[in-house]
Amino acid sequence: MYRIAIPLLCIALLMQSQAQATGTTLGEPTLVDANGMPISGHINVNQKFYIATTLTHQGDTAQQFVYIVQIADESGSTVLLKWFGGEVGPDQRLNIAVSWTPATSGTYTIDTFLWDGIHAQNALDSNKLVMASIS
Repeated sequence: MYRIAIPLLCIALLMQSQAQATGTTLGEPTLVDANGMPISGHINVNQKFYIATTLTHQGDTAQQFVYIVQIADESGSTVLLKWFGGEVGPDQRLNIAVSWTPATSGTYTIDTFLWDGIHAQNALDSNKLVMASIS
């Protein structure tokens, strides 16, 4: 049992230290409509919405990034995997979002990631979760 706990703790600490080293952080994801307003009620099947967050970079030099959104259904199967990349400048803050139009009702887990590249896969911050109920 302890062999499993120690590596997981090390991974969490490495991800946190990587974020501190780059000064790049990902805010908590929010579900918003096309106008950027938070969705307070339920979301309908075939209703387009956005998974929005804020990326903050407090470093002295520009930082490459990839924002990744993975959506899983109740069985844990991935139903959407989207990403886009860019560069955030010194002391810059970006509002970023990815859209999704759910085709099936259910409860979905939305997991967001911030990496330094799609191939390098070095976490700039820890992943963030939000749940969405679709009816």
